[in-house]
Parts: sequence; structure tokens; C-alpha cells
Amino acid sequence: MPRFRRIAAPQLKLAALASLATAVAACGAVGSGGNPSASIGTAPAFVRFVQGSDVLQDLVFDQNGVRCSPGDGFSLAIDGQLVSQPLTSGQMTSYLAVSAKAHRLDVYCASSKSSEVLGPFVTPALTPGSSASLVTAGRFDRGTLQVMVFVEPPVVSAGSIVVHHAAPEFPAAFDFGAYNVAAAAYTRLGSVGYSPVDLIAQPSAPSAIVPTPAPLPTNPALVGVAPPAFAATGIAVYVGSGTTPLVPPPTPRPTASPSPGATAAPSVSPTPQPTPQPGQPIFASSIDRNDVTNALPFGAESTLSVFIIDPGGGAIPQLIGALQ
Repeated sequence: MPRFRRIAAPQLKLAALASLATAVAACGAVGSGGNPSASIGTAPAFVRFVQGSDVLQDLVFDQNGVRCSPGDGFSLAIDGQLVSQPLTSGQMTSYLAVSAKAHRLDVYCASSKSSEVLGPFVTPALTPGSSASLVTAGRFDRGTLQVMVFVEPPVVSAGSIVVHHAAPEFPAAFDFGAYNVAAAAYTRLGSVGYSPVDLIAQPSAPSAIVPTPAPLPTNPALVGVAPPAFAATGIAVYVGSGTTPLVPPPTPRPTASPSPGATAAPSVSPTPQPTPQPGQPIFASSIDRNDVTNALPFGAESTLSVFIIDPGGGAIPQLIGALQ
């Protein structure tokens, strides 16, 4: 079974694409049903599951009496097979290799197939070598709980920033950009908007009824892509208005005070950044603790993916991220 970890606390480091096929092979022990893994001899596509929604209170589905409580988490099934452990808000899986075709999706509370929360849906047809993020977004109590499909742009070895707007509670468009840590300067790179999914998810039909899977749309405009503004180190991603982030990042603490009479400011030690608070920029080092200088690319990791999600009742959206 593949490992699933919280983004930035503890950090999530996505596996390199070359090793992703082994993750799905391990998924066979998670559940039963059709095997979504790619067929031998065919080029697979890749998908990851991002839990961007939050259960604030017990949800009771009248159709079958299932209760979903805060902390239970959501799990994903592809073509009838569970492929993830229950994930709570802000968690995501690594990429999983699947056949290059359309797939049925079902989202369950916890890991019980008697407690379907969303679905069934059908993804757009995935092409060989493509990557997609399947994101649960919104809130059930607000009628915005849904599954969003983001088709990812090709990987750029020189480094790229990809921003996904998956926060229905904050439907306005956001500017996004790079934060130069050393200079404490912001550079706007683009904007990203939210487009509601036409099929707002409702609790699943009674188990005695097998509903027809509904097609899920994709909208490439939901993904903002830009090369990092600073080529070497000191990269963080912010969202906000123009060059103003929603919330400024914390100020790094100096390692020592300057000696008496010294004119130079104390040096700042390159240490990993903490998990960002709602609205704060997200640093590469808060995802990969080894990337202490917030470099992009860093080793085999050249893409910093950022998801704007609802914070679960807060007044400012939350940023979560992954490096791949």
C-alpha cells in the first residue's frame, strides 16, 4: 500500500514518475473491484487524489443512514477499487499509474463502500503520459461539495509553478506569483480563477439503486502556470492581489545578534519553513524539508504545485502544495 502523508506537516514529497507504477501495484490490497492500473505494454496516465474539502460537523446521509464525522476523512475508488487511505483536509496521494482512458470515480467517507459521499462520476478520457489531479472541494453544508478534475501541464525541467483554484467558498480570481525570500519581494506571474462544476455532488443514491455515472468536466483555465521568477533559490508561491499576498509570510529568525559596533545584519540560517497558516505563501522547504534554500528545481523536483482550498470555516483560503 502506498504511503500517504499530510502536506507540509509532516511534509509530502511526491515520488518520481519513474517509480509511480509500483504505487498502484501495491493498491491491490486496499480494496476489491476492477483494477485501475495500466495494462502491460501500454503507456499509462497518472492521477493523484487531493482532499481539499473539510467536514466541520457530522453529516448524516438519509438515504442509508450513514454518518460521516469530522476526522473520518475521504477515500477514493477508481473503477470500483479503493486506491487511497482516508485523507483529511489538506492531504493528497502520490501520483498513481492508471490506464489511459476514462475512469469511474467514487468518494467514500472513511474507507467503507457503504458510505459513498460523492459519485459515481466519470473522468474525461486520459491520454497516455498525461497527469490529472482529482480534488474534492467545497463544503457539504453549503451545497458546494464536489469533485474537480485538473489536467496538469507538461513537466518543465527548468522549473515551473502550477496553481489550482479549488476553493468554492472563495470564487473570486486570485493573482499568484513568486516570493523572493532573500529580497522579500513579490513578482506577479499570472492569475487563476474558479469555475464551478456543473454537477454539484449530492450524497449517493440508496445502495439498492445503481446511478449512472455523471461525466466530470475539466477546465484548463483553472490551472495557472508560470516559470519561477527567480532562477536559483529562495522560491515561495503566494496568492493575493497584484503583488500583495493574502497574508505575509513569517519573518525568518536570524541565527545570531550582530556583535557590538557591527554594521552588518545578522545572518539568516537556511532552515525549512513551517507549514503555512491560511493565506500565507507556501515555501518549497515546507514541502520538502531537504530543500532548505527553497530552490526550484531541486534535484528531480521541478514543479511546485499549489492548491487553493477552503480552510473549513475560516475567512482566508489555505494553500497546500507538492513538489514533483
